[in-house]
Amino acid sequence: YMDFFKETFDSGLGQNISPSFLEVAFDNICQMSCLYCHPAYSSSWQADIDRNGQYPGLYRKLNSFSDRSRALLKKQEQQKNIEQFWQWWPELRHSLRFLKVTGGEPLLSPHFQKLLDHLSAESNTELNFGFNSNFSVPTKTVSTTLEKVQTIAPRVASMNIFTSIDGTGPQAEYIRHGLDENLFWHNCRLGLDTLQRPTTWVFIVTISALNLFSLKGLLEKISALKKQYPKHRVVIDTPYLRHPGHLSVEILPKEFRGHLESCLDLMKSDNSFSAKEIHNLSRVLPLVGGTTLKPWSKALLRRDLALFIDESDRRKNTSFSMVFPELAIHKKRWKHLLS
Repeated sequence: YMDFFKETFDSGLGQNISPSFLEVAFDNICQMSCLYCHPAYSSSWQADIDRNGQYPGLYRKLNSFSDRSRALLKKQEQQKNIEQFWQWWPELRHSLRFLKVTGGEPLLSPHFQKLLDHLSAESNTELNFGFNSNFSVPTKTVSTTLEKVQTIAPRVASMNIFTSIDGTGPQAEYIRHGLDENLFWHNCRLGLDTLQRPTTWVFIVTISALNLFSLKGLLEKISALKKQYPKHRVVIDTPYLRHPGHLSVEILPKEFRGHLESCLDLMKSDNSFSAKEIHNLSRVLPLVGGTTLKPWSKALLRRDLALFIDESDRRKNTSFSMVFPELAIHKKRWKHLLS
């Protein structure tokens, strides 16, 4: 890609350069409202804040929802940007080497479906194409998308599908509110069965204060997929959550490291996980109950977790104490910190 670097460097400030790498989100349409998400990325979060207002606490206003208008484009501006994208596309498609579509939930976006139609009719054998999906949308929608992806696959250099799930059972559905776990796995298997060309499937597992307890079961499920579908490249990515801070593993008691150690032992004994995948998860271990936070800061974040969870349960008619008995006693005590 040195030619692209040279072209960009030589252009100075005058000539427009078509990028070789582009990540695009057409809109924030999403049927889910994951606990660590934001109105800018989820229309369901946006509707919650519009209807019920700001959440309490939120230390240092991390993920502040009260000023969401700064992050959300007005409809007229959003439509203008989309129109300009399609005007740009005939030129842009020739320079792109990496294109990834995020959201929102792309499978619910008509603009994403339009892009798939373009890619189905065009050819760019140097393009690495990928998209995100929560795969909790109706199977009919997934099937329609897979038909298009099947047509696109031989026309591009590679296909990459990114999806997210953080645990198993009720805990997974609590963290990623709106997730239907059974539908999720059904749709993933449908994709793995349908796509004939080898495809990279990336399971993004966000490590937070809430997912350590069911993480091992999730790793076992992903390991089974790796072994069942050797034609595809099934990988796991484990970013650790930093914001909002009240959901970070750093607020947990140190004794909860045992849950993560058990997960790492499983990965090391299972040859389906790569050294990189093991390393990426192991870097989170010292953060669980870590000492990077000052005592007063940790207390504020723990209190804000309790306040946030109580309000979330009220709005969503859920029960944290029933779903997370491991943390129920701690949350009850943390609620009254600094009061």
